[in-house]
Amino acid sequence: MNARPPRSEPTNRTFDYFLSHASLSLMGFNHRSEFWSRLVPMLCETQDAVLRGVLALSKGFEVGCCGGGVGGLGREREENLVCLRQYNKAIRALCERGVEGKRKRMGRAGMGSTFSQQEEFRDHQERRQITDLQYIITLTCCVLFICLENIIGNYDIALQHLENGLKLLREWMLLAVRGVESERAVLVDVFRRLDMQATAFLNSRKPEMVISNSTGIMADHDGQDEKIQMKFNTLEEAMFALEDVEIRLFYALTITITNTNASSQYSAKQKQQLLSYIATRFGEWKEAFDGFSNRVRKDMMSKDLRLSLILGLHYQTTTLMLAVNANSSGSDDNTFRLSQTPSFTKILQLCRTLINTSSSSSSSSSLSSTQQQQGQKQEQKQTFSADMGVIPCLYFTAMNAADIFVRQEAIDLLRGMIGREGFWDPGTVANIAEAVLRLYPQGVEGVYAEEGILVLERVYCGGGASGGVSCC
Repeated sequence: MNARPPRSEPTNRTFDYFLSHASLSLMGFNHRSEFWSRLVPMLCETQDAVLRGVLALSKGFEVGCCGGGVGGLGREREENLVCLRQYNKAIRALCERGVEGKRKRMGRAGMGSTFSQQEEFRDHQERRQITDLQYIITLTCCVLFICLENIIGNYDIALQHLENGLKLLREWMLLAVRGVESERAVLVDVFRRLDMQATAFLNSRKPEMVISNSTGIMADHDGQDEKIQMKFNTLEEAMFALEDVEIRLFYALTITITNTNASSQYSAKQKQQLLSYIATRFGEWKEAFDGFSNRVRKDMMSKDLRLSLILGLHYQTTTLMLAVNANSSGSDDNTFRLSQTPSFTKILQLCRTLINTSSSSSSSSSLSSTQQQQGQKQEQKQTFSADMGVIPCLYFTAMNAADIFVRQEAIDLLRGMIGREGFWDPGTVANIAEAVLRLYPQGVEGVYAEEGILVLERVYCGGGASGGVSCC
């Protein structure tokens, strides 16, 4: 890979802004993200497509989250044009790279029998590396495009980018790689989180990065009831292990029960067995995480403590999600949800702590006054994280708790937030939850109960995602 020529001053300024501001916000609670801290900056030094994608995202972040800086409306329009130009240049660079790779392969094929066996082996290895590099560059740009479209509010286009990226990643996963295993692992982790995020956002969508049969989804069990020993040495290991259980839960909750004998379908009994298995895995994770936390808590930095809290919040939310869905066929679902009020309240407590301790809300000493929150909201810069954090947990509480005061408190916390998390905008989901609370004090009913954010926004708020052009 050849080094890039010197950058212009505006390019340097935008790239420096990405490194010092945008990337730190995009990491969210995962402050050691390999993707944002290592892979993206490394590719920017040699790959024009990634650099252009980063410049577009950096400029979009600055405009979308910080109002475009100094200069008023005219300045903001100019920044939007810069963002769009860099976006188009990134797409053009990806297309040109694909054509160039095809030309190189055709040129070598024309040399035919003039290759010795050793030269043919070296040529095969070089082509394999080129192919791996093309996958890395394209998938990295895909993540950048997803984040940019989410900042803009083009959720339909962001979801289309995600589906295309998952398709390309599955294709790459079928190929053996040598020398880029760490890069592929980083991209798999990023797309797994985006896959789960899209499933939570759309609700009825199945996650794609999980084996889609009952044997595969429980492949680490041999069918016996023995306990799986989990042990974590780092918070990242604990995070990956929890995500592995969560994506299985999201898959299980989107299963359609059928009475047919098709191998790809589930019976009610099979789904119940799967949910029981997932509950066991959650328990094993909690035991291992508690042991890890007790060992290292005194040595944790503040960012590590916040990541530890977000893992606890996601565990609390997903296990409650599992309990609510496992009981959904019961005779009195509302009574069961009412009995879970302490669990919903714990979610609120964890969310309030995380909001109060986040860097975006550091100037706020309390979130007890909604009016005070909304007044401060205009004075503080917004943030944008690529991953899920607090918002989905508050939305789940606002839509599923039986106690209307708990639901209203979740809505108030959403109203006071100034940051967005991937597909999740706190104002949008607060509007949905408030409309549902007003119409259905005992809980959402009917066909729309299982729909995702995009549908519920149109139904209850008369809104919808803005349009756009897909470029991935």
